[in-house]
Amino acid sequence: MKKINKTLTIFAVIVTAIFYPLHSLAAGISSSSISLYTLAATPTELIVSESTDTSITFDWEHGENPPITRYTLEQKVSDNWQVVFDKQNTTSYIISDLSGNETYQFRIFSWNEDNLTNGKYASISHLTLPVKPASPLFNLDRQTISLDWSNIVDVNTKVFQNGVLLLETEGLTSTEISDLEPATQYQYYIVYQNTTGDSLPSDLVTVWTDSVTIDNLNVAERTIDSITIGVEDTNPSNGATQYRYRTGSLQSEWITDKTFIFEKLSPGIHEIFVDVRNSPDVNTTNPGKEIGTVSIRSGTQPDQPTITTTPTETTIVVELASANNYIESNEFNITLYKEGGLTYIIDSGWAKTGEGWLADDWTFVFENLIPNTQYIIKGEARYAE
Repeated sequence: MKKINKTLTIFAVIVTAIFYPLHSLAAGISSSSISLYTLAATPTELIVSESTDTSITFDWEHGENPPITRYTLEQKVSDNWQVVFDKQNTTSYIISDLSGNETYQFRIFSWNEDNLTNGKYASISHLTLPVKPASPLFNLDRQTISLDWSNIVDVNTKVFQNGVLLLETEGLTSTEISDLEPATQYQYYIVYQNTTGDSLPSDLVTVWTDSVTIDNLNVAERTIDSITIGVEDTNPSNGATQYRYRTGSLQSEWITDKTFIFEKLSPGIHEIFVDVRNSPDVNTTNPGKEIGTVSIRSGTQPDQPTITTTPTETTIVVELASANNYIESNEFNITLYKEGGLTYIIDSGWAKTGEGWLADDWTFVFENLIPNTQYIIKGEARYAE
């Protein structure tokens, strides 16, 4: 019986072991674990999105990295790499306080959440824009403008006139622009250009060319006591040129009108002067500069002459008398009409004293007329230009 009991006990143990949960058999085993991050990938697409003469804006992309990835940007200074920013969670950065027209080198690393890097980097070399140029200096000689400026080595200079490119050069530091319009405003600025692009433009320089003298004076109209003077010149009517009209004791103010009426003149000959200057109200380069003076000798309209006639059957003798005492500057004409003055027949032609039909006396004869026919005689006088 004892033998049988032992056998049953062993069987019971075996059965128990088979059907008992296995994990209860391992409850006494010790274990360990660790949490870690894989390394961040190298940043991609490191680019310069904006550049000035003193700053650079960088952009880059996470690429395969999650948004939690951090980055370190370094700048090379005298063969040494210096940290610009360290382990920041950003994909753009602006670095400032740089110098114009200088080449800078940068590199960027990525970091995972365990502050580990793969040691690889993306790099870029960039040339900043040139500095803003100083305004060009100018010199004006009537309608010619000379410009001078400073250059930068290996940098182009672009010169603009009224917003339009006038000149692009790498070596020149001056230029002369001639045959410009008189009494006209011109504006200039310069821009430096390197392989990155254009600098900011210099401050504007405004230059007004001088007015020009008068080409010609003409008498637009005259009466017995007035003369209207007209100016012919190439100065534009933009208010930048002023004129002063004068004769004897009469003198106008400085005005921009190209015509002027002298009124209440005494009958006779008048020496008329017209002065020209830059308008001090408009021309800021040489305000009030007087350009020159031109003159014209002219006279008022003469009074009508006196006519005395002596008719025959086929002729009319006309004797003319002037009412003016400056007849040497006038010329005269006698015209014959019929039918109440409606039909022109013939005239003597305009002549001055001592010339033409006035060579000997003041008499003119109309011949080959029709007997007992009404005629009209008209005597005229005018100032001889």
